[in-house]
Amino acid sequence: MELCTSQKTAAFYERFGFETIEFTPDGFAPGLHRHDMECPL
Repeated sequence: MELCTSQKTAAFYERFGFETIEFTPDGFAPGLHRHDMECPL
């Protein structure tokens, strides 16, 4: 399973087994970084 989120909620998804596989600074907007995350099923 994959998702993308910001640094504001990445820690929430990490609690459920997701890991950041790609990080893009300012990926959504200035100061809002993109975390592409993945969790094995």
